[in-house]
Amino acid sequence: MDLTAWEADLRQIRAMTDQQIRTEMKNTWEEYRRLRRSISDRSESPQEIQRRKFLWSKWDKLRTELTIREDRQISAERTARMVRENANLGAKFRDRTFQNFIASRAQDAYDACREYAETDAAISQGVGILLWGKQGVGKTHLAAAMANVLLERGVMVLFDTYVNHLNKLKQEFNSKGERRYLDRIKKVPVLVIDDIGKERQTEWTQSVLFDVINHRYEHKLPVIVTTNLGPTQLEAYLDKAVYSRLCEMTRSLRMIGSDFRRTKA
Repeated sequence: MDLTAWEADLRQIRAMTDQQIRTEMKNTWEEYRRLRRSISDRSESPQEIQRRKFLWSKWDKLRTELTIREDRQISAERTARMVRENANLGAKFRDRTFQNFIASRAQDAYDACREYAETDAAISQGVGILLWGKQGVGKTHLAAAMANVLLERGVMVLFDTYVNHLNKLKQEFNSKGERRYLDRIKKVPVLVIDDIGKERQTEWTQSVLFDVINHRYEHKLPVIVTTNLGPTQLEAYLDKAVYSRLCEMTRSLRMIGSDFRRTKA
């Protein structure tokens, strides 16, 4: 078979669905076996030799294409699983979706967050989301819902509370080892900092937060932030340089309502 015919066969095979390839493999193999049985007690004719070689070559190409697809699927599933595990979304937050959020409680924030997670426009420009409002209005739920959609789309996310981020950084700094976690939160495509404002700020926490936010600001890497603090309180809590950058690199969405956790209890 010449190269042109070989490439034509491959194009035809690659256009098939997995099920079509399996069906064609079965039919090709059955014809190949029938041909082998028919010549078991005699010599093959030139035409039969040519047909047998064609069938074997065809079956082999079908098998190779299916194997490549299966390996690719396994690799994709392994990568998706690794991305989700590294996102640090626990069992509770993996279940937080747009579908089980009561949109009527915060329709504007819901619509904005859903559009943000489902499209590339804002993320590609390094723009994030700042959700603020009283406790229990659904800020963390929407942050987790955005993270889940982004993960489904293959976007790497790192999700945790501000306190937990700081604790992991403190452990890393105290061990005097490599700054792997610091490097990770600075460079992950989408960083989620939940519930900022609970930890007492120190010179060290302000310095580390500035390092993270400034790096992400300069490299157009978005951050999703939730806080119970209003703009004035948040500005007072954060270093002015951090707050200024955060304002520029996020869309601020206020969430109003009663504490859903209490009304649910």
